[in-house]
Amino acid sequence: MRKTVERRDFLNDRWQKYYFINIIFNLIVIPLLIYGFTSVFDFSTENISMVFMPLVIMFNFLLIMVLALVVFSISLNLAKKLFYKNYPDSLNYL
Repeated sequence: MRKTVERRDFLNDRWQKYYFINIIFNLIVIPLLIYGFTSVFDFSTENISMVFMPLVIMFNFLLIMVLALVVFSISLNLAKKLFYKNYPDSLNYL
């Protein structure tokens, strides 16, 4: 297939839809995963000295952010693979 501006614009529009669906999916799934992760692994702060409390809060926040980043990157790669499967000629426009 010939590379045309119309085809490139069409593929960009389609990719924007895939990316938007991916964002909506992550806005629903990531909070549920974080809730499940924190409910399974009890991060209680009862036995921790108040001196180390900011460190514990930062570590918990770091764990949550790493989990969210991993889920987002996996879902983005899946969206890319699905997009390339449905539009194989889009690889010519990279």
